[in-house]
Amino acid sequence: MVFYNIHIDDFLAEPLHFKILKRRPLRKYGFLIEEYIRRNGKLVILADSSVIPDGVFFLFPGFIRKIWLKIEMGYWTKRNNLQGKVEIHYTTAKLNRSEPLFFFAYKTTIGSFGKRIGNIEYFESKVVHLSHYFVATSLKSANLKKLSNLWLAGDTDISANSYFTHFFNWYQKPILLLYFTIAPRFSAIKPVSERANECVATGTFHNLKEERPGWKYEDFINFFGSTTYHPVRKKIFENKEKWAEWINANVSFYRAGSNGGVLKFLNHFFVSQKKYFSIDIVQLYNNYKYAVVGEELSGFPALGAFEAIACGCVLFAQPDYYKGLPITEGIHYIPYNGDPAAICEILRSGIYDDSTLAEISENARKVVSQHFTSSAIVDLFQDQMTKLIVTAKRTNE
Repeated sequence: MVFYNIHIDDFLAEPLHFKILKRRPLRKYGFLIEEYIRRNGKLVILADSSVIPDGVFFLFPGFIRKIWLKIEMGYWTKRNNLQGKVEIHYTTAKLNRSEPLFFFAYKTTIGSFGKRIGNIEYFESKVVHLSHYFVATSLKSANLKKLSNLWLAGDTDISANSYFTHFFNWYQKPILLLYFTIAPRFSAIKPVSERANECVATGTFHNLKEERPGWKYEDFINFFGSTTYHPVRKKIFENKEKWAEWINANVSFYRAGSNGGVLKFLNHFFVSQKKYFSIDIVQLYNNYKYAVVGEELSGFPALGAFEAIACGCVLFAQPDYYKGLPITEGIHYIPYNGDPAAICEILRSGIYDDSTLAEISENARKVVSQHFTSSAIVDLFQDQMTKLIVTAKRTNE
């Protein structure tokens, strides 16, 4: 598999501009780099975009862009301790076109997509992960529709999600599952019986009216009538005093100035991660019997939901957001309708005793430990590609 432009965002590694902005890279799928290097010796990368915005980068002649990219990739490789572990290409000339091209939709499918499509179409099959597909969705859909033998991937099977089906009604293939692994530090320290009989809520949420440029968020806002991807988190934040007896609201704004503390035009460049990451999240989860993290309206669950499970919390979750995953409502989590008030009612009723909670907690932790490891996830992903992509190729021959 060839990885495409993985240096321009923080899904796998740290982009160079994060150091300048003092942002912490999430590396949500960083395990892919380690796992593919472990299996293949090196990671094969195609790079034809820069952290410099497309509108500026593509004004330069091709040879200048290539020189700059070599410098940029040199620093990126050193910054991420990947010297000698990656094989970087700046053209497709020496790449095997029968290898699938893998990339994230977030940035590669917008901007100067037309200038990249030749390199993308060189490959017989393309696998595009939909993380952050809720940004500029209609444009991303229109661009992806232009690609031949395209396969979409995601954290869960979102094929029935209303937002996805509205904007991607042309896509009729299965969604490949490529979710995330859980860091070893997330573990259960306290038995469920020794924890507070409350629900801890974690995560951040956006005010999309403050995001720039505004047009990128119009699809989402117009479709849902919502100014945030995570309405559960927003509702808990706004009602934290009202529900304080049952829900501990460790929820905050994503942007540093979203509640008026900083000039609004600076919000786009600075996010309020420092306070959120300063929390000892493992200890926090271990203090509570229950957790709610809040799913994205566009169909995907949050990484924090599975980190909470790994710490022994019993998760409150909306079943539609976990399709395709090896977890079942009532066995691995408590289902609810997305209204935090319902969580309060469930806790107030006391219908779950410690014995039942301990069983759900243990069931869920076993699933996470078995299926949410880097090896298991890549095995599943590779198996899907073999069964679907290779089979489709043979059918078309």
